[in-house]
Amino acid sequence: MDLTNFCVELCCQRSNSDQIERKALFWSGTLVNLLNPKATIFLMAFIPQFIEPGASDIASQYVVMGTTTLIADLIVMAGYSCLAAQLARWIQTENNQIIQNRFFGGLFMGAAVLLAGYRSS
Repeated sequence: MDLTNFCVELCCQRSNSDQIERKALFWSGTLVNLLNPKATIFLMAFIPQFIEPGASDIASQYVVMGTTTLIADLIVMAGYSCLAAQLARWIQTENNQIIQNRFFGGLFMGAAVLLAGYRSS
């Protein structure tokens, strides 16, 4: 079984026995995201730029900015998951897997040709 089929089967199964496994995957992903230092560092560098230090209630500004970031992130991730569900259906057919393999194989060969022809100054 190749990696594509494994991912499709993992994401698209609809049986009741997988509910516990799906919950474990959800909480595992949530924990990884909460402990992700890149996201934390990005938010610590990004959000303070938009906080007005002279205001009386800085905490409410942080709450508004955090809530806005969270809502935007949820919308984007919902879009990604809808797109992934559509792509999963498309990838499941053998003919489409062949098309995908040829397309990305062509991209890698094109990148190899560009790298082979590159000369540093």
